[in-house]
Amino acid sequence: MKTTSNFLAVFMFAVSAFGFVSCSDDNNGGGSTSGEFLEITIDEKTTTTILESTSVSSSGEFSFIYSGDVDGVDFMLTTYRNLDKLASSSTGEYRFCPSDEPQNLDFDICVYNEDYDYTLCKNGTHTVTSIKRSGEEVIVEGKFDGVLSDNRAISGKYRLTVY
Repeated sequence: MKTTSNFLAVFMFAVSAFGFVSCSDDNNGGGSTSGEFLEITIDEKTTTTILESTSVSSSGEFSFIYSGDVDGVDFMLTTYRNLDKLASSSTGEYRFCPSDEPQNLDFDICVYNEDYDYTLCKNGTHTVTSIKRSGEEVIVEGKFDGVLSDNRAISGKYRLTVY
């Protein structure tokens, strides 16, 4: 579990240090035009956020779709960088809170408290419910259900666009 914490923390700080390519509501059809959102339930409180922008970082064969501090939540979806390969991926269960090398359609989440200390996901399930190719983008939808490292229940769903 410590490996997961270390991987997510190091990734967040490293990507922050080097910057992101932001995908927002502009001519390339990013962000809110594709209906990107994150819905999350913790302690029986549900919050839905329309994602105005997400960030993308790539390394090797993977892209990392990341959104920092959306209402106290950071999340990351790992996808194949090759959109044809991503679009041909099947729906179903993928890793939630991965603890080792990235794989296609991994989903990880981190929750901040009022003191800005973070709680990582501990375990659970991540199910990709839809993968659709639309021109030069792939829209991925999924849901997750699990436990945070402080033993609070977490669940939610999302829609993200990969370019």
